Amino acid sequence: MSTVRTRLGRVLAMAIAGTVIGCQSQAPLNIAPPGGTSKVTDQQAFTASRMARQAEHGGLKSRADRRSGYHTASSSPCTAYVANSGANTVSVVDVPSNTVIKTIGVGVNPQGVATTPGGDKVYVANRNSNNISVIDTGSNTVIKTIPLPVNSHPTRLAVTPDDLDLYVTLNGTNRVADIDVGTDTVRTANIVVGSAPFGIAVTPDNLNVLVVNSGSNSVTDLDRGTNTTVATILVGHNPLDVAVTPDSQDAYVSNNADATVTDINLNNDTVFATISVGHNPEGVAVSPNNFDVYVANRGDDTVSDIDVASDTVIQTIGVGHLPTEVAITSDNIDVYVTNHGSNNITDIDYFSNTVVTNVPVGTAPEGIAITPCF
Repeated sequence: MSTVRTRLGRVLAMAIAGTVIGCQSQAPLNIAPPGGTSKVTDQQAFTASRMARQAEHGGLKSRADRRSGYHTASSSPCTAYVANSGANTVSVVDVPSNTVIKTIGVGVNPQGVATTPGGDKVYVANRNSNNISVIDTGSNTVIKTIPLPVNSHPTRLAVTPDDLDLYVTLNGTNRVADIDVGTDTVRTANIVVGSAPFGIAVTPDNLNVLVVNSGSNSVTDLDRGTNTTVATILVGHNPLDVAVTPDSQDAYVSNNADATVTDINLNNDTVFATISVGHNPEGVAVSPNNFDVYVANRGDDTVSDIDVASDTVIQTIGVGHLPTEVAITSDNIDVYVTNHGSNNITDIDYFSNTVVTNVPVGTAPEGIAITPCF
């Protein structure tokens, strides 16, 4: 990872931005030097900054704007795609109305879902049929099925920001597959990682692929250019998912057996902090504005909201039964959570952290991906 980017610079920029937009009464931020134990220790000051920036963001476009037809005919409304692992289907949910507009048949035991940056295709990992379903979002039909090795058990996926590669964790073979997005063909299914790889993410700067190894309690950092390991980072027990901040500075990893989340400093691939959350955390997502990390706590039917600047939980939100994965709309208005045990998804309003509604989907929903909202 580049050493030009620094965590201290990122936090300073956030602090300055908060002051500029009118947090006149906030106290000075106490920012630890590189290698310190905290990013921002004055939680009240950061919260004031966050509230002001949220108000400014909401003034540009609000939930009401979008619900009442903010999008024009030339723009693409957000659509959520939910993998129903118990029904072998994908539910297509219109985000402005929170209604299921179509159900698409896919492979056996669909798990992870990923969308291309432009939102033209959605990929679904079918764990028990060892293949990937490719959905055309214009017609909401499966246009191709990509075969993978027998017993490879594809689990989670991530498309690169440059729209060139799809990376897939192969939980059964301790490998990662690299698929050409242009042709939807497998480049390789033999990238060696740790034991029982599960979650996966590509850094927004397109440089690295992070693979969560649930069986070896580690994260493999792959060089995107060579598909080779540059570092292996030890985290908590039974890690399952990973999400990267928009500035490519931090990776957040859920440790299912420890009830914690690990914050990895991507400048040097070291653990920066360990954060206590709810029981059996699984899905993780970072807000597009780089303020929050949302974690689905499968064991206690909650979602933890972690403040990125201080690495502390600032709110816990009750959702459905057995929450599994989290996705946030690109306009930073909605946080969606799949509830495996209650066969629905919860829509959380980002600005108030309150539940808007629960949308019924198929049986045992797992992965979720949302097309761009702009």
